Amino acid sequence: MKESVITAILSILSGLLLIGAVAGIILKDRTAPVISLEGKNNMTYTEGDDMDVLLKDMTAEDDKDGDVTDSLRVSNIYMTSNNRAMVVYVAKDEANNIAKLKREVKYVQKEVVVEEVTEAQEETASETEQTTETAAENNAQSSAPEATQEETAEPRVIMLQNEATLKVGETFSIYRYVERAVDANGNDISRSMHVEGTYDTNAAGVYQLQIYARDANQVRTNVETFTLTVVP
Repeated sequence: MKESVITAILSILSGLLLIGAVAGIILKDRTAPVISLEGKNNMTYTEGDDMDVLLKDMTAEDDKDGDVTDSLRVSNIYMTSNNRAMVVYVAKDEANNIAKLKREVKYVQKEVVVEEVTEAQEETASETEQTTETAAENNAQSSAPEATQEETAEPRVIMLQNEATLKVGETFSIYRYVERAVDANGNDISRSMHVEGTYDTNAAGVYQLQIYARDANQVRTNVETFTLTVVP
């Protein structure tokens, strides 16, 4: 008799546990938040700007956790045409349900200063460099200073790559191929990139360009040679 009662109690407890487990699975939050744009879609994004500006007027709401806008992030942005780009947003709730939303915005590329170097300018620059080298050699021979371990810091531009191939009609932006440009103090001067030489992305050909930047005192960084190939 006692064994039958114990067996019945254990069966009831097992049934309750099973019901609880099934209920937990059924009631588990599987609904992702909803990402929304408040207002009109008239955003303009300029290449190189902080992507946080793209979060303006964007919200994320979850049916269980409420406002989860703090989890909203820009996961990607890519160009769809010369002046339009697609922004990919993501947000998640406490159950790690992830929502995604795509939004097309106006895209403005940074203006790159293109300078054409004349033959006279090249000759002047060459003569100046030769004069500087000669003066340095004379000073070294006359004064013979002791070697120092400290090197004078100079502004530098560091490239990701020194060549690129585009199809006719595609947009060229040097910022895609530059890792960074810094002045002698390590401050970012990437916004002052210069491209010397001529190129035409609407005409097939191979274009040799000179890439550099200038700091606040107009001191020029090292000059990098960049090969741009435009194919049909």
